[in-house]
Amino acid sequence: AEYAFGLEPGHADQSPLRAFRSGPSYSNRISYERLAVLSDIHFEWQTSTDLINWSKAVPPLEIVGPGRDPSMEHVEVGFPGGCDACFFRLILKQSP
Repeated sequence: AEYAFGLEPGHADQSPLRAFRSGPSYSNRISYERLAVLSDIHFEWQTSTDLINWSKAVPPLEIVGPGRDPSMEHVEVGFPGGCDACFFRLILKQSP
């Protein structure tokens, strides 16, 4: 995760994921920055209503743009609202 998000491995960092709510459609939004040159990391979203059973989730909204510097990309994903207890997690997998 430190590698994928371009973080410093020598010290603790705050979570690179920022969750927020917006308007009625895609009201569950998550944003983060990742290295723009990644070709060996696969990002996969999962969702759960009980934090025990997880299933693959494909965000219907994904916006990728320039990050804080040229080596980074800013990513924002959106999931529909309407769930009282929706949980999301981002799984990072390194390609062989």
